Amino acid sequence: MSVAIRTWCGRLTLADPASIVFASTISCFTIAFTDVAWTRFMTELVSSGLLSGAPYVRMRDADAVLLTLTIKIPASLGIQVNDFLLTESFDTPAVPAIPPVAAVGGRGRGRGRAGGQGAPAIPGVPAVPMVPGPMNLAFLNSCSLANFADCGSRHSIMLFARLVGAVGDSPTRISRISQHFPAHSLAHALRRAVATVAGVDPSVAAAPHGDLIIFMSLPATLEAAFYSLTTTLHVDVASTTGLREELRDALLMQQGNSAQCQAVITRRLIFIADRCDPPLHCSPHRPPLGHARGLG
Repeated sequence: MSVAIRTWCGRLTLADPASIVFASTISCFTIAFTDVAWTRFMTELVSSGLLSGAPYVRMRDADAVLLTLTIKIPASLGIQVNDFLLTESFDTPAVPAIPPVAAVGGRGRGRGRAGGQGAPAIPGVPAVPMVPGPMNLAFLNSCSLANFADCGSRHSIMLFARLVGAVGDSPTRISRISQHFPAHSLAHALRRAVATVAGVDPSVAAAPHGDLIIFMSLPATLEAAFYSLTTTLHVDVASTTGLREELRDALLMQQGNSAQCQAVITRRLIFIADRCDPPLHCSPHRPPLGHARGLG
């Protein structure tokens, strides 16, 4: 689901008032669409020319076509409330207490006694408090689909789709708390980068109190990071691992030093193909690089 959202959902829109309200509860961890919604989305994209250049050798080529399509029926790509597939919420919701039920005495006499037996008492059940989701992921969950749609970027839903692709599938709470869930390490890198864009000290951005200070800067951070990486170094084939590594390298290109940026280019040379390597954006004082050796 996460790879599909990253690949095909960059042109979706969020304009219906009810959908906007519902989307404020949807994050990169809880997003999923129904089969009916996918059928409508893909039918419209294909009708509008999505496959005009197929088969696509590289993902950046498919992205270029997707982002420049003239959509024939824009409403078909509008997200509706019933398009969302139910997933487990990030936090485990509270369960209210169930009061006890007193015993009921028997009624009737003689021959009617059998039909009037009482009921035993039923003990109450105490309330169960809400259990927050993983603390280090909470700031990502706070920046909802609705927040992204309202961030002012030309391709705001594409930014959200990129984040979903990098985070990977996580439809259950168990999958999110697992120590093997790759988004945990990704979240640390994102928190540092978002704090810088938000203009606050990393200590101020620390969880949990820093979440409300920085989460709204997440879309701008992603946009700047992928601009720094440039499409030349984008992953060629969509996969959760590839998309996660792409985002990590994009963050390094955005905020890393010269050596870190050069290391990113070196390990991503396989994605350049016949293009020239991009200029480094992470330092205004560094002289531009030449062409990648043997390429372009």
